[in-house]
Amino acid sequence: MEAFFPNISNWVDEAQVVRHQWGMARYAPGAHRRILDFKRHAESLHGISFAGNDFDGVHMESGVRSARRAAHRAEQT
Repeated sequence: MEAFFPNISNWVDEAQVVRHQWGMARYAPGAHRRILDFKRHAESLHGISFAGNDFDGVHMESGVRSARRAAHRAEQT
């Protein structure tokens, strides 16, 4: 948030995270860290790229972004 609102942390006294009972979570708590770890590991695999929207979001645009990254990586080899 600091990048968008400089010094905003000085304005916030308290912050809470609420998990609404009616919501449908895409991933369980802690999954985000495991996804980032997997993506970091996948970058070290020579000749292998992963593309899809599962690890970048839930919409078609995230799939397109990951496909662009995979294509760029393929061009580098």
